[in-house]
Amino acid sequence: MPEPFDPYLHWLGIRDPQRPPNHYRLLGVELFESDPEVISNAADRQMAHVRTFQSGRHLAESQKLLNELAAAKVCLLNPEKKAAYDAQLLAERAALAVSAAGPSEPKDSAELGPAKPDFPAVFRPPLLAAAISALLVVAALIAGVLMIGFDRGGSSDAIGELAQGPSDAKTAGEGTANRFTAPEQDPSSDAKHNPSESPPSGKQAEADTATKSQGPRPSTEPFPKKFKPPPPRIGATVGDSSSTGSPQNEPTANPPADQPPPVEQSLAAMRKAMRQRNLAAAKRHFAAAERAGLLHDNELVVRWSDIFSPWEEFWEAVRNGILACRDGEILRGEGLSAEVVQRADEAITVRGSAETRKQAATTYNLRTLPNWMALTLADKRLSEKTGCLAKAAFFLVDPDGDPRQAAAWCEQARQRGSPPGAGLAAAVEEALAAAPPPKHVETAVSKPRLPVPDGATLQAEKARLRETHRARLAQAKNPADKGFLAGDLLDEAKKIEDSPATRFALLALARDLSLAAGEAERFREVTEELCREYELDLVQERTRSLVEAAEERHPAAVRSSLALLAVELALEAVQAEAFETAEQLAKAARQYANMPLGIKGRDPNAIRLATELVERIPWYKEQRDLAVQAEKTLAENPNDAKASHVLGIYDALIKEQWERGLRLLLKSDDATLRSLAEAEQAANRSVTAVEMVKLADDWLASVPSLEAPYQRAARRRALSWYETALPFLSGNARKRVLAEMLKLRTSDTPGRQ
Repeated sequence: MPEPFDPYLHWLGIRDPQRPPNHYRLLGVELFESDPEVISNAADRQMAHVRTFQSGRHLAESQKLLNELAAAKVCLLNPEKKAAYDAQLLAERAALAVSAAGPSEPKDSAELGPAKPDFPAVFRPPLLAAAISALLVVAALIAGVLMIGFDRGGSSDAIGELAQGPSDAKTAGEGTANRFTAPEQDPSSDAKHNPSESPPSGKQAEADTATKSQGPRPSTEPFPKKFKPPPPRIGATVGDSSSTGSPQNEPTANPPADQPPPVEQSLAAMRKAMRQRNLAAAKRHFAAAERAGLLHDNELVVRWSDIFSPWEEFWEAVRNGILACRDGEILRGEGLSAEVVQRADEAITVRGSAETRKQAATTYNLRTLPNWMALTLADKRLSEKTGCLAKAAFFLVDPDGDPRQAAAWCEQARQRGSPPGAGLAAAVEEALAAAPPPKHVETAVSKPRLPVPDGATLQAEKARLRETHRARLAQAKNPADKGFLAGDLLDEAKKIEDSPATRFALLALARDLSLAAGEAERFREVTEELCREYELDLVQERTRSLVEAAEERHPAAVRSSLALLAVELALEAVQAEAFETAEQLAKAARQYANMPLGIKGRDPNAIRLATELVERIPWYKEQRDLAVQAEKTLAENPNDAKASHVLGIYDALIKEQWERGLRLLLKSDDATLRSLAEAEQAANRSVTAVEMVKLADDWLASVPSLEAPYQRAARRRALSWYETALPFLSGNARKRVLAEMLKLRTSDTPGRQ
C-alpha cells in the first residue's frame, strides 16, 4: 500500500517526525536564527517553491503549507512574537530533556531507611489518594446540582447549563420552564456564573409563585424553537430593549424559570459576535451551542451551522489572505485600489496612489476592513467550490452587507453545483422579504420610457426650436460652435419635464449638431439620453444617425472623426455578434474616410481601419461559427486543447470577454497565449505595480505573433494594465508608462483619443 503524501517531506525535504515542523525547520534556517533578512529570504524562497505545486493535484496541501509558511514568517519577523515563540521552544526542549533523563537515583540508598513498595509513578499512594478525593468531591457537586434541578423540575436545563460552560449573555425575557431567552451582551466578555448569588427573598419567592400560577407567559425569545430563519433579525440587536442587567448577573448552574436555555443563549451571543466580526468569540459561542444542542434544540444548532460555517470560512480566508499579501501588492476591487505597506496576523496597512503617498497610511483590522477589501483578501484563499456560499453568508450577516448580494452568491453556488444549506437559504429568503426595495428600481417603475412623438408633432416642434434658436444657429458656422450649441441644447432638454415632444426635439437637434461638429463623445452622450427617455434602440439609433449623416458634406477633420467613431461602433457590434449592423457601420466609416475626391484632407489611418473592417466582417462571422463548434466539442471533452484555443481566443481577443476567454486559454495549445493567461491568473491572486507593467509589456510583445484582427484587443489589454499600474508608479517608470499609453491611445483606439 503506497505511503500517504507528505508535503513537508516531498516538497521541503523535512524528515523530522514532528508535524507540523517548528517555524525554523519549516523555513529551512538555523534554530533561533536572529537575522531578519535571512528569515525573510528563506520564507520567500520556500513559498515560491511551494507555489509551483498550486496547479497540480495537491492544491489543498499547497494552500495549507503556504499559510503555515506565511504564519511562520510573520511570527519570526515580529520581535515580540519571536521572543515568545523561542521561549516556548526552549521550554519544550527542556521538558523533553528532563523526561529523557528520568528520575535521579540517591547516592546512598541506606539513608532512606527500609525499602518501600515500588509503585508506578501514577499509582503511588499519596497521588492515588488525592485523585480519589478529587473525584469524590466532583461527584458530590454534580449530584447536588442534579438533585436541585430535579426538585425544581428543570433537570434537563441544569444539565444543559453544565454542558454549555461559561456563558456571555445577560438574562432577560420570560418564558416557560423549558423555554426562555436572554438579551445579548458583548461577546468579547467571558463572565463566569456567580456562585455567591443569594436565593430570592420571601417576597420575590411569593411573586414567582404567583407568576407561575397564572400560567406561562408569552415567549419573548428572539427565535422560536422551531427554526425561524434569522434575518432580518441578524442585523438587529436581540434583547436590547430589556438589557438592564450587568455582566456580573450571569445565570447560575441552577437557573430560574425565566432564564434562557443554553442553546439560545449561546446562539444569541454568537449572532452578536458575528455582526461585530469577532471570529474568536463567535467560535466560542457556537461551540457552546453545539455542546448544549446534544441535549435539546439540536435542530436549531444544525440550521445555524449552515450560516456559521461558511461565515467562518470567509473570515478565515480573509485572515489567511492578509498573511499572503506582499509588500507593494495592489489590492483591487469594486473600482478601488490600494497598495499594501505591511501586514500582521489580523491587520493590514495600505496606502493610496503615488500622488497621495505624503498622506499617512491606513491600518485596518478585521472589524474595520472595508467590504471591498475584505472580499478581495478572501478571494485569495476561498475555494471555487465553497467561495460563493462564504460570500453569501458574509453579505447576509455583516451590518454593511446586502441580502440581494447574498441571494446572488447563493444562485451562483447553485449553478456551480454547491447549493446552500437549508438554514442559509431560508435566512436569505427572509432577509430579502424584509429588505426595502432599491431606489433605482422604484425610479425605473415610476418613470417608464416615453413613446416617440409622431412625425407631424415632431416636425412642428423642430421648426419652433429652430426659430427660437435662430440667432445661435446662424452664428454656429464652424464645428467648435456647433459642438458648444449641442451641449447647451442637451442641458436645456434635461430640464424640461412637462413637454415630451419639446424634450425629444431638443435632443434630436443636439444629436445632429454633435455629428456636424464631429464630437464623438457628445454624440454618444446625447443618443444615450435620448434612448433612455424614449422607446428607441440605442444601437439602431446610433447606426441610423451615422449612416444618414454620411450622405452630407463635412469638413475633413469632422469626416475623419466620424469615420473613427463608426469603426469603433462597428467593432462593438461585432463583439455583440450583430454582424449586419457592424457591416452597415463599417461601410459608413469607409464612406466618411473616402468622401473627398482628391487626396488632400483624407486621413490615412481612418481609411485603413475602415477598409480593413469592411473586409473582415465575413471573417468575424466565420470565427463565430468556429467558436460555436468548439463550444460543442468542449461540452463533450472539456480538456480539448484545440477547442479551448478556438473558443478562448474568440472570447478574449474578439469579444473581449477576458475572464471567460483567459480561463479557456489556460488549456490552449498556443504557448504564447497560454503563458499570458497564466500570468493573468497569477495577477488576479497577487500583483504589484511593477508586475502589472511587466504583464502589459508582455501583451505588447505578443502583438506581432498574433493575427491582425487579434492585435487590437492585445494592445487594449496592455493599455488596461498600464492604466491600472500608473497611479502607483513614480519617477522614470511612470514617465515610460505614460509614453506607452499615449502611443496606444492614438494607434487604434478610435474616438477615444
